[in-house]
Amino acid sequence: MSNYSELCVEDSNLLGTGVGNCPKLLGPDVMFILSEDTLTGTAAELKTKAFWDAKIKSKEAFIFPLVREVEPQNVEATYFEAGDGSSYLIKDEVRKTMYQFIENIVTHSGMKSYANRGWNIWYYTEQGYLRCHTKGVDSYEGLKASRFYVNAQTTQTFTDALHTPVIIEQADVNDWDMEYGVIQPDFDMKDLEGVFQADVVEVSSTQVTGTLTVNIKVSVKGTNTPLAGLLPADFNLIDESGATVTVDTAVESPSGTYAIVATDDATTGTIGLKDVVTIGTDNYQSVLIPFAV
Repeated sequence: MSNYSELCVEDSNLLGTGVGNCPKLLGPDVMFILSEDTLTGTAAELKTKAFWDAKIKSKEAFIFPLVREVEPQNVEATYFEAGDGSSYLIKDEVRKTMYQFIENIVTHSGMKSYANRGWNIWYYTEQGYLRCHTKGVDSYEGLKASRFYVNAQTTQTFTDALHTPVIIEQADVNDWDMEYGVIQPDFDMKDLEGVFQADVVEVSSTQVTGTLTVNIKVSVKGTNTPLAGLLPADFNLIDESGATVTVDTAVESPSGTYAIVATDDATTGTIGLKDVVTIGTDNYQSVLIPFAV
């Protein structure tokens, strides 16, 4: 069992008294990042924006919006008291927290897709610390959540905005209580940007003696804003045999409308963005859609 904290900062002006400056509070969680249990990092890695940017693009880390309200819902341990005065633990304590988000329906829908399963969760606090779990010597992972519920979006009222309640139940309270990891990144993690969803729609398709052309429109989901600036390498084209086909050209005209041309004799298949693509500083992904000549 081990732990690690950068919350306490050594003060060289104090002699022989150990830690000189140790704040008591991390501050509330203002953001969290979901990951599979395969994502781990050293303290040096977790401090850098480059590490997290790479994990977001490889779909190993998933950024959630900023938290607007926190409500602990912890459940105390339950004991059985015997007649002789002895007691027995019959139910462990449970660490459970409800987080409230104020987001539009597009973001809420995306959040909903992560519900009802376990995750490793990295928490970023108001005071600029990353809360996680110490896995080993200079090895850290997200705190394990056994349950992750994204509840229905609340109904808009005349006084309250739309809310998305998310309830997280931690798998083992000792992951934090006794094996905590507290790391201070060298950047503001609230600056991390999640992946935007893009919609791909087929306009038309043609097949002329081994030259396949698929005309599509690509827009940012929920805004209908054309997604401009995509390159041939940004597209994933799969023909009717299931083979991935190299896109030769992707001519854009008008903005967000692309003529995808490939050397292939397919008349059906699927097309979409390839994994996560970056335009400027923004990341985008899409699902593959079917096309037919």
